[in-house]
Amino acid sequence: MRNVFDALYEDNLLHVISETEQPREVTEEVYKNTAVAVNLYYKETLNYYFSYIKNIPKKIDIYIISSNEQIWGDIEKFAHLENNIFLLKKENRGRDISSLLVTLKEIALNKKYICFIHDKKEIRDEVKEDTKAWIDNLWGNTLKSSIYINNILNVLQEEKVGVLVPPKPIENKMIYSYINLWDADFEMAKCLADKMNLNCDMNINKSPITLGTVFWCKTAALLKLWKMNWTYEDFPKEPLPLDGTINHAIERIISYVAQDAGYTTEIIMNTAYSEKLLLKFHKTLYETYDLLKMLFNIKDINDLKKFEYYRADVEYIFAHHKSVYLYGAGEIGVKLSDWIKMWGFNIKGFLVTKKSEIEYVDNIPVYELKDIYNDDSVGIIISVGKKYIEEIESILLKNKFNYYILEK
Repeated sequence: MRNVFDALYEDNLLHVISETEQPREVTEEVYKNTAVAVNLYYKETLNYYFSYIKNIPKKIDIYIISSNEQIWGDIEKFAHLENNIFLLKKENRGRDISSLLVTLKEIALNKKYICFIHDKKEIRDEVKEDTKAWIDNLWGNTLKSSIYINNILNVLQEEKVGVLVPPKPIENKMIYSYINLWDADFEMAKCLADKMNLNCDMNINKSPITLGTVFWCKTAALLKLWKMNWTYEDFPKEPLPLDGTINHAIERIISYVAQDAGYTTEIIMNTAYSEKLLLKFHKTLYETYDLLKMLFNIKDINDLKKFEYYRADVEYIFAHHKSVYLYGAGEIGVKLSDWIKMWGFNIKGFLVTKKSEIEYVDNIPVYELKDIYNDDSVGIIISVGKKYIEEIESILLKNKFNYYILEK
């Protein structure tokens, strides 16, 4: 079974969904079997979230869940204007996760399609702008417009689609699109997966593809999660730690629950956001590789992979040889020499087949092969392009030198 991370990219499990054009109508049966659940807590941002809730088609049941009595009057006033909004009070424990798995459970089990979404507040002032962008991402890619919501419901009609999630944030400080999201949560998530008897490939080296509990889903895809019979007491009291709790494990296990049930987890975004995201990725990658080139002489993804692969081999070579040379003083050789310095070693010099008037390259002496004494203490790393490797290899074999080829 493939890991969900690999399946996401190998099968192109991403939908850019129109917020203005709807090619197919949604049936009355689908509306009847759909519910949107919204967990709200923060008073200062209520109107922002209310504006998105208004986008939900009137034929869909909406459940607003809150544990904050101070905002209850505002919610009731808003709900009074709509006849498809129902209010659910909950205990102030477990935040959005307990709203999803405890408060909403019976409703979810009686519907085929669920959208779950919640409000969010910045943890620190320095991430305030990034948090706002993340909120715009979550809500805009879940409830952008009534047409957008209808198009999502049509995607959910596809047989294998189980969970649809917004993209992970990619901002200045919140770089979750680029990193492994297991953090301190893998062991707890693995224990939970074992308890649920999930048939899935959960690998600490493969990032989970869900972060948080904002999604559309087929109820059948997450049935095992709801049927765990959660209670509010299963979740930690406030203040909730930043990581390492059952809440964080559940956020990351959603796609594996869906996989066990035979469904995919796929990314959704509206067209306007997709344009913004593409430009953001391009800009971030440009800045990243510009810095990698300046700091580490790494110019592209191939160099980056080589930087990772070569280090163990280089450490082995220096551990077994007193003097190490690079055969090849061109761009490849200079780059490898730079990396070797970063890893805490120094080469004895560059080797060339025929020496010119150049005595040093990058302040490192240049020798011909005949200039160095050959014994077991000498190791040579071939550092030229692939088309020259065979020629140099034959020279070194003929002269009985210990040599190494790092190219993979």
